[in-house]
Amino acid sequence: MSGEFAAVAQPLTHNDRQAGFSLLEIIIALGILAVGISSAIALFAAATAAHKRAIDRTHAAAIAEQAFADVESALMRGVDPAEIAENPPLAEIQRNYPGYEVDVKFFAVGGATAEDELLVEVTVHWKFRGKDRGEVFRQIVVRSVIIR
Repeated sequence: MSGEFAAVAQPLTHNDRQAGFSLLEIIIALGILAVGISSAIALFAAATAAHKRAIDRTHAAAIAEQAFADVESALMRGVDPAEIAENPPLAEIQRNYPGYEVDVKFFAVGGATAEDELLVEVTVHWKFRGKDRGEVFRQIVVRSVIIR
């Protein structure tokens, strides 16, 4: 019977003590994991903000294109630029893109050959994170009426 207890009472060897993780190793591993997860969360937040900025700028470009087309269409129908400046055709734009404001301005293009040309400036405003943002787009349009 003493032989059976002798096997149980033997002291642990060096290899038997290294079978698990120590508390210090677990704490270090959790610290590294926490740093990695917090970095990933910060990257997601930055990527979300960049995505929103890209969407806003894309919407601004689409709004400007639609405004240029509406202005050019009105000019082709013979509407006076002063009349367009007073009452720009922006109702459809504001309905399609809520949260964006649009300003349209007209400038004469200088030069002897540019009497039928107008410089149209479209400014698109929006809010991003509580701050006013905006883009300015310019295009030269011809105000001549097409004769058919």
